[in-house]
Amino acid sequence: MMKNNPTTAKVSEQQIRALFQREDLLFSPNQHEDPIKEIRNIYWYEKQLIIAIPLLISSANTLELVESLTVLLKCTKAHIKKLEKKYPGIGQIPKG
Repeated sequence: MMKNNPTTAKVSEQQIRALFQREDLLFSPNQHEDPIKEIRNIYWYEKQLIIAIPLLISSANTLELVESLTVLLKCTKAHIKKLEKKYPGIGQIPKG
């Protein structure tokens, strides 16, 4: 069921540009010191996406958006499985 009016869901080009100009979103060289930590972060962000994407699908207002989000959800789940296969302990919360 399409809930939102298409005009309420639009993002302006100015908003997108402002997002890309935020310095706190840029990577610094120090963030690349521990690749395993980065992979673990990617894993957890993708786990959050598989919770959020179905909510977006239920709020989507066009068939094209529903289809795109459904593909994104499928790809995200597949990537999580690949990470879990390659790094078996990635989903465990570190102790200590």
